[in-house]
Amino acid sequence: MLLFFMSPPAEQAAGGGLQDFIFMFGVVFLIFWLIVIRPQKKQEQQRKEMLSQLKKGDQVVTQGGIVGKIVSIKDNRITLKTDENSNSKATFLRHAIINIVNQKSTTEKKS
Repeated sequence: MLLFFMSPPAEQAAGGGLQDFIFMFGVVFLIFWLIVIRPQKKQEQQRKEMLSQLKKGDQVVTQGGIVGKIVSIKDNRITLKTDENSNSKATFLRHAIINIVNQKSTTEKKS
């Protein structure tokens, strides 16, 4: 009687487990791709476009939270004017820029 409980079920076909495993692995990969990889690639593409469209006069935010106006762009280095009163400037690498500040939103907040 103990051997009866230890035997595999009779309705399971041999080799079907491997096909099921491969199918489930494919489904999990598809879900992972739709939820994680695809949106991340889209976001990275938008970031590359934003960095390529930087121009002199844009107001930007760096990864460190510094807000400044672009004074000059040379290759991968961007010089920002960080203070209007003291005319202080700082140089950053292009990939340190995380956002372009919209000029309209900054003027609306002041009024």
